[in-house]
Amino acid sequence: MLKPPALGFGLGLRVDHYEAILADRPPVDWFEVLTENYLVPGGKPLHYLTRIRERYPLAMHGVSMSIGSSAPLDREYLRQVKALAARVEPEVAARADCLILLDVNNIYVSAVNHEFDALEYLQAIPLERVQQIHLAGHENHGDYLIDTHDHPVPDPVWELYAAAVERFGNVSTMIERDDHIPPLAELCAELAQARALCARTLGGNGAADGGGSSAEAAARHRPQRAVAAGS
Repeated sequence: MLKPPALGFGLGLRVDHYEAILADRPPVDWFEVLTENYLVPGGKPLHYLTRIRERYPLAMHGVSMSIGSSAPLDREYLRQVKALAARVEPEVAARADCLILLDVNNIYVSAVNHEFDALEYLQAIPLERVQQIHLAGHENHGDYLIDTHDHPVPDPVWELYAAAVERFGNVSTMIERDDHIPPLAELCAELAQARALCARTLGGNGAADGGGSSAEAAARHRPQRAVAAGS
């Protein structure tokens, strides 16, 4: 199984940030693009995508393949994806074996809502399969959480991320924000927090709060009810 080296720390590419990325060259190692946003024959989306690709590695994230459904594959969609991949030459290319994009916020939200142990879930994931990690925030509705990806990463998710780094090592990591898009500088600051937490964890300095191992820190936030999730 081919598993390329980690790309570092990235962000989701959003329209709001096109000009700032080109003008300021922010300290981001790579960007993830939503494939469906660029399945067009030309125009501004591909113009900006091409310019940003000249400066940063890109990873494509398709959300419309629906390979688990009973319907046949959409061959025209696949043709368009192939053409886009040829244009951007993404660093995370399609491979014969299936690798895992690990959404740490999704694991935490699901653990709260379905009352399972997030750390046990991490331990059950094969080490060699995790290729990329997503970090995001969520909405806390008291009795349940919603995985909205429209808030900053909260403390329990940071601590679960530290536990993931302890288990899977230095894996390509990105901050995902799909709504309530803040200025690029705010996302870069959050990305720097992820970079520092990863370095501390791999350096054996424990969790993000500086006390105990990240597994111990995550255990303090093992969700019993959603209200324990913090903000």
